[in-house]
Amino acid sequence: PFLVLCLAGTIVLLTGKAKHHPLPAVLSQADSLCDIDPRRAMHILDSIGPEMEKANTYVRNRHALLAIKARDKAFVPHTPQTLDSIRQVVEFYDAHGNSNERIEAYYYRGSVCRDLHDFPQTVRCYTKALEIAEDARESIDTLFVANICSQLSFIFFKQNHFEKSLEYAKKEKDFLLAVGKYDARGIMDVATCYFLVEKEDSTFLYYELSLIHI
Repeated sequence: PFLVLCLAGTIVLLTGKAKHHPLPAVLSQADSLCDIDPRRAMHILDSIGPEMEKANTYVRNRHALLAIKARDKAFVPHTPQTLDSIRQVVEFYDAHGNSNERIEAYYYRGSVCRDLHDFPQTVRCYTKALEIAEDARESIDTLFVANICSQLSFIFFKQNHFEKSLEYAKKEKDFLLAVGKYDARGIMDVATCYFLVEKEDSTFLYYELSLIHI
């Protein structure tokens, strides 16, 4: 089922299950701003913080997750206090969230751990997010999962674990191919990993492929 979902290349919005209350429009607005103007999203989310304390559990956790997401997108380092918040978010989504919500929660928990220099826990969280994607029965956000693979590949690359880096670079390739987003940069990442594990034939093959996609 996972391969079928990938090949379908379905990209979906991150939404709650039907049993949840509708999200306030301001949260949807902040979510849409995270990619294009994350600092504005941070400002909006901070400004509605007191109001969110009175909201239902689903809305409170979505607000908490978006506050961490906006901070991450704005390249503002996470703090130990953020770790306490994301732990609660992960616990909530593990019990009540759909696959995309759980993937996102584990990813941002990993990103918080990354900023706190806890790389073993970062890898565990990113890997858990990827496992959820692989086991998902519903459509997943394929590009988001491809980014998780890219992050894992980079972490192992920096640690000189080139075989593991290659493994996740190839997974990223498969996700990007599924949605027609595979480009020269991604191909060269795979080629570089092959070079570092001394597989010359594959190295040259992927470097040649990268020229086609430039």
